[in-house]
Amino acid sequence: MALFRHLEPIISPMLLVGLLVDGSTPAPTAASTPKPTPAAIAQCTLVYRPSITLSYRPEQQAKLTIRRDRKPAKVTLNNFEFQALYYDEPDRGQSVQLIVTPIVKPGVNNLPIASQVYQLQSGQLPRNQFGRGQGFTGSNSVFNPKDFSELQYSCVSSS
Repeated sequence: MALFRHLEPIISPMLLVGLLVDGSTPAPTAASTPKPTPAAIAQCTLVYRPSITLSYRPEQQAKLTIRRDRKPAKVTLNNFEFQALYYDEPDRGQSVQLIVTPIVKPGVNNLPIASQVYQLQSGQLPRNQFGRGQGFTGSNSVFNPKDFSELQYSCVSSS
């Protein structure tokens, strides 16, 4: 190597110019490789109370996971049905829709009393913006018109 030592000042800049002019794409690094998106994008916590005037203690609680598989996630707590849907469509973009339906008459197609749509940035999970575990939805309460029972819910992003 001592034989080529006198060429070092010439070879080093030429090597650098050759790398810059080469045009090949550098190998991806850990920082530039996109992270895989998780199948589960959020988890919702639900609390049912039969009456807001008799007790502040919940009678039933449930958790529901929203997934990217585009299948509706549903849970029934006493006389409420809670449904979460994930959309990723060219005309709609990415979004999460939450629907609460009171079960006024079992076996009948009851109408929703609450529905929210949360638009997502392309390739992004929802952003948790509320404290105390209230995630990206905040704390929500709905009341069944039949008996004034209450369903509280909030959803937290998996990010």
